[in-house]
Amino acid sequence: MADEYFNPILSQQRVGHFFSGMILVYHKGEVIYEQGFGNADNDANPITPGSLFKVGSLTKPITATTAMVLVQQGKLKLDDPVSEYLSRHSRELPSDYGPTPASAHFRHSC
Repeated sequence: MADEYFNPILSQQRVGHFFSGMILVYHKGEVIYEQGFGNADNDANPITPGSLFKVGSLTKPITATTAMVLVQQGKLKLDDPVSEYLSRHSRELPSDYGPTPASAHFRHSC
């Protein structure tokens, strides 16, 4: 049913010329529409639900927003050292990583 609604609106002829990506509509706990548009790579392979994307720096604003929500909830303090929150992974952290305040990671200064 969702295909009947979305396909005429999001046809390859309309969307595929200016957008390459995946559209997923999730409603009441179910995926009701899932369609790839455009090409996944320079070899003209079409985008499918299994396509992998390089997200690069796109995760930074999501991580920063999530961190600020934790600050508002009192679960994170930006002046605390990162090592306080990653203590169970302390063996994996470089020795100079401990005193770096969490806020430095949002300024890209460390």
